[in-house]
Amino acid sequence: MDPILNLLSDFCITGRYRGYRRLYCVLTLALENEDRLESIVKELYIPAAQMTNCSRYAVEHSIRTVIEVAFKRNPQLMDRVMGYQLTESPCASDFIAAAVAHLQRHASATV
Repeated sequence: MDPILNLLSDFCITGRYRGYRRLYCVLTLALENEDRLESIVKELYIPAAQMTNCSRYAVEHSIRTVIEVAFKRNPQLMDRVMGYQLTESPCASDFIAAAVAHLQRHASATV
């Protein structure tokens, strides 16, 4: 199965959330080219908005929403992905960067 979908599933994030598809797009783009993390709005949110037919603001908002849901539903996994113990939900850019690193580590461990 797709590692991004596995991660979203582990966080109990389903297609019921608009941010599910938008976060999937953002993580896919970031995994294709990690340099995109240096300009999240321009390189990730705008292309994801075009792919999902919405504004970049909608992408950002819906991703923040699913990150908050993920933090509430599985804080232990969020701590593992982020690499440290959290007291509150991480900001979107920090989560995206940490999720990309987590997915890359996981991919290299299974190869």
